[in-house]
Amino acid sequence: MRLFGNYLRCLRVKKGLSQENMAYELKISVTAYSKIERGLTGISLERLNQVAKCLEMSMTSIIEFYEREEGTVFQKRSQEQSNYVNASEYNESTILFMETRILELEESLRLLAKTVESLKNIIQELFFNKILKCP
Repeated sequence: MRLFGNYLRCLRVKKGLSQENMAYELKISVTAYSKIERGLTGISLERLNQVAKCLEMSMTSIIEFYEREEGTVFQKRSQEQSNYVNASEYNESTILFMETRILELEESLRLLAKTVESLKNIIQELFFNKILKCP
């Protein structure tokens, strides 16, 4: 967690923001934000999303860039070893990345479902109008 907090600090500094700026935007105390950067406290997906917005980045890009910079690789077990995933084999940022992607994909599915429903309604309306116009 300390490495990830340090990484967030580097991103903040590159954007020219102070801890005070970040704390204000996140509606938390400077002490609380400082603990995130020092790795003394964890960061929820919701809070990471807020941090990403402050840094004008997406959660996914923060995590992907961190993974790339740290040189960590998401490694799968071979089929011969097991078909089960042991969460302890993955580092914290990889798990956070996977959770973030799941949330993003779930939101995409919700939006797609709404789109499909809207299209169904349009098709039904067009079909209904066509039937009424036919002799």
